[in-house]
Amino acid sequence: MRRMVCDWSTKNYNNMFQSFIRSEILTADALKYEIFNTKKDFSKNSKMPDNKEISEAISHNGHTNKKAKGILYLIETALRDDKHCTSLLALSKYDLEYILPQNWQSNWKMQDMTPENIQTRNEYINLLGNKTILTSRLNRAIKNAEWKIKKSGDEKHSGLDKYAAGLETFEFQNLDKWDETEIENRNTRLSNLINQIWNII
Repeated sequence: MRRMVCDWSTKNYNNMFQSFIRSEILTADALKYEIFNTKKDFSKNSKMPDNKEISEAISHNGHTNKKAKGILYLIETALRDDKHCTSLLALSKYDLEYILPQNWQSNWKMQDMTPENIQTRNEYINLLGNKTILTSRLNRAIKNAEWKIKKSGDEKHSGLDKYAAGLETFEFQNLDKWDETEIENRNTRLSNLINQIWNII
């Protein structure tokens, strides 16, 4: 999971895991020792990203939609227990949504539309902090609408209040706006969650 977040190669994984099996690596502690302390040929391909590298990857890597959906789903899975207010569906039942839409120019104007600010926004759009899983695809009129409408929907179509309800990875209910600052805040939260859930210390 940590390597996937950082988009690190999976080259030679087959040899690495075959070696673990042959060596009867059966516990988490034994796995950590094998990865961090042995000097085998696959060591460069088994390096575990540290917490700083995870945070940097979340803040700068534009994950593919498929990978972003998988990462968010696995975090969501790890955060839930049997008492959660909503049931977690199968991964295939979720759609990935850009919160600040890719087609933002019409309804998400910036006060200062400089080329630099536009470039920054376009980079932020692709970050994990600007993506969420939803139980249904938003109508086109809603997905590109301004934040207030995208959040609550309109007279004809539902918004995030319905399709993101109960998500632990996207706490949007009390947000009056969604912008680069909120994306940064969510990047930080997601990286902290990843570092806690898939802790290697």
